[in-house]
Amino acid sequence: MTARHYTLATLSLLVLASCAGESSEPKLERTLRLLDQPLVVEATRLERPELAERLAGEEVWVLGEQVPRESWKREEGSQVERANLRLGCVGAPRRHPVSRRLERAGMVELEREDPQPRAGEFVLAGKWIECLAGTERPEALFVDYPTSPSQLDFCRVRLDAEDRLVTEELTLQKTARRVCRVGTGSDLVYQVELPAEAQLDLGFAVAFFQVATQADGLRLRTVEEGKMVFAVSVETEGGAQESVWRREVELLESQRYQDARVDLSAWSGELVRLHLTLERPDEEGEAWDSFGYWGEPVIWSRRSRGAPNVVLIVLDTLRADRLGCYGWERARTPRLDRLAEMGVRYADVMSASSWTLPSHASLFTSTYPSQHGLWNEQRLADSLDTIAEVLARNGYRTAAFSEGGFVSESYGLAQGFEFLRRGGHEASRTFANAARWIGKQQAPFFAFVQTYQVHSPYDPAPEFAEGYVREYEGELGPAVVAKDHDWGTNGAPPSEADQRYISDLYDAEVAEVDHALGVFLDSLEAAGLLDDTLVIVTSDHGEEFFDHGSAVHGRSLYQEQLFVPLIIYHKGHLEGGQLVEHPVHLVDIAPTITRAVGLATPEAWVGLPLDLEPPTGERPLFAPMRMRWFDQESTGKKAVALREGSLKYIDFPEGLRRFDSISGPALFDLATDPGETQNLLDPAEALRWAERASELRARYGPLAGATEVQVSEEALRELEKLGYAGQ
Repeated sequence: MTARHYTLATLSLLVLASCAGESSEPKLERTLRLLDQPLVVEATRLERPELAERLAGEEVWVLGEQVPRESWKREEGSQVERANLRLGCVGAPRRHPVSRRLERAGMVELEREDPQPRAGEFVLAGKWIECLAGTERPEALFVDYPTSPSQLDFCRVRLDAEDRLVTEELTLQKTARRVCRVGTGSDLVYQVELPAEAQLDLGFAVAFFQVATQADGLRLRTVEEGKMVFAVSVETEGGAQESVWRREVELLESQRYQDARVDLSAWSGELVRLHLTLERPDEEGEAWDSFGYWGEPVIWSRRSRGAPNVVLIVLDTLRADRLGCYGWERARTPRLDRLAEMGVRYADVMSASSWTLPSHASLFTSTYPSQHGLWNEQRLADSLDTIAEVLARNGYRTAAFSEGGFVSESYGLAQGFEFLRRGGHEASRTFANAARWIGKQQAPFFAFVQTYQVHSPYDPAPEFAEGYVREYEGELGPAVVAKDHDWGTNGAPPSEADQRYISDLYDAEVAEVDHALGVFLDSLEAAGLLDDTLVIVTSDHGEEFFDHGSAVHGRSLYQEQLFVPLIIYHKGHLEGGQLVEHPVHLVDIAPTITRAVGLATPEAWVGLPLDLEPPTGERPLFAPMRMRWFDQESTGKKAVALREGSLKYIDFPEGLRRFDSISGPALFDLATDPGETQNLLDPAEALRWAERASELRARYGPLAGATEVQVSEEALRELEKLGYAGQ
């Protein structure tokens, strides 16, 4: 291999000083995420020519799709039975009546006005076959049907204008990774200059489908027995190519990721080409194309040490005033209280929103909701820099451990993470997953950990409820699911006894999460990592327990929903049990992390690195929000909370909170009225505050267009458990 063979610019791994201008500070090698880099296209085989030709037309026929008898299900409230076409027919352009064995000549367009099947008739409708219940049918139908090439993108490998693979985010068994999907016979080639003690980490998985190209269409099937070989080889400048890793995978091991680490240190400092190949060694007879996934290949330097690790923990739905260190007398939170004694506690912390999606987007991007644009079912724009992306570009291994819902890849919150492990509603399991990953790291890492456990349903384990939840003789059960009730919206708040019981269940959940966090922190300490790790514990929003006549969150901007805890420990920097009393904001957390690890802050970020002293100059504390949870008429209406010193202004649409004695714009002095019961807003001041809020919305206007999200059935189930779906 000679230099004249290179058609693309060399990809170099640069060295970045962790603190500009301070040469004594440790330095980090950059990581290189291969999926962000262009391929050496001249050396790359991506797909079979006949398959590419078939997918280049306006229409593709899928041949011989089998519809087994057991797949038929009755459509609810109808006499129609439906069977799903499993693979290719994601959205056929028309409805067609079909015969029991459908031939192309038998496909005629359905011209009558009534699209429903008639007696003895099978109808192709989108990705379904339909018939009347009771229609006689054989053991299986074999269906030919037309579809568009765009519906068969899972068979295609695409490059962008810069010869980079077009990637996707794929979740297999609760683990999401950014992946490229390629067929057998593919050869992905990247040209890189390897760092000292270079290592390559990657995930890989087998796709569940296979494709055969025929003269008049494609045949599709789920994977059958056989093997697929994933391999990595290194080609040097002299042209020699050496295999460095090879793994045979049974095709039936589909739909799960495996992980590998490949030692490339023998070529450290050299300019090489990396070949990632996928083959079927047992291919015989009819030529079926199999497909596999390369999951987020990352090159990193085992020498990269010195910069602190970062652990960012979000205890979702945790209001600050339910912790012992924040003054709650009934609290059982010894581990959080102990962390506050070790580190720094911030006494006045404002969230960017009173519910999960916009708050997490602000936390990750250090932008207000009016800037990132997430308020309903939107996905975070790729152009916004997340804290994970900044750290990943600069030597950090990154992973997220969440419990799903809105904190998922569907909403763009996986940007910058090598993978995201999600699912469950149990803090101990989520922290255990994070601890296992951390234990494998040999370079500085960023771990984001989020648990919904204190979120409704309020269902603490018996050992945490016993002796803590006070005696109760009401009608509510041992676990309370807030979405099953209509408290504070159409229905009146429950009795005082019910309210106390619900509050006690929540407190017991907080105690359970505190215990799980303690086990996790103990694991860091036992591994010798705690003293070299920036630990941040916070929440995305609080929870209302009828403080203002309503329940849960996302339905107001009072302190019970916006005041969140923030505890930071970083040995030698933020420690000693100090208390910071000036107001701060969740958008400040990302800049605090970048300063701690010695990196520049992206220009678009609005937060300020957290100090022990208040910042000088103007400091808006701002929570712009748009309504989601009430009804179609109010959806999208604007709301806002704004702080100036101890004064807090709220403008919330009127008529949405039936049992709130305060309606419309309000002004409170939190120094004398922390419960926000006395509205101080007079007509003379109302205009000034409204203009100030409007001016801030304009100043912090949209930075990028958030896109609409297509939520998967699995994600909808997660949201339903949390009480979000269907509202």
